[in-house]
Amino acid sequence: MDLRNISVINIIKVVVVLGSLIAAFWAIEDRYFTTVAAKEMQQQTIQSIEQLQRSINLNADIRLLGELQKQKRTIKREIKQNPNDQDLKEEYQEIVDEINRVKARIEKYR
Repeated sequence: MDLRNISVINIIKVVVVLGSLIAAFWAIEDRYFTTVAAKEMQQQTIQSIEQLQRSINLNADIRLLGELQKQKRTIKREIKQNPNDQDLKEEYQEIVDEINRVKARIEKYR
């Protein structure tokens, strides 16, 4: 192979072809990476939203538990004043049952 027969134009052609191949490979890899990164970002966003929803639900249940416990104390006082009132006793039992359900939900969140 005689180096004198290689023209500058042929060298430029080879460099352009190699550059094009490298650029094409880089573009394909970049697109694949972008797709993977987008999917990972989407999964992280979904997880963040789910965690936020659980946190909101937990806080709502904690507030509800506090309100139910206040109602329980109030009805307990009323039962002491009216020990024969069957409606108060039923309402008290319903509140106790609801408190137990809310406590179970709170434990499930934690």
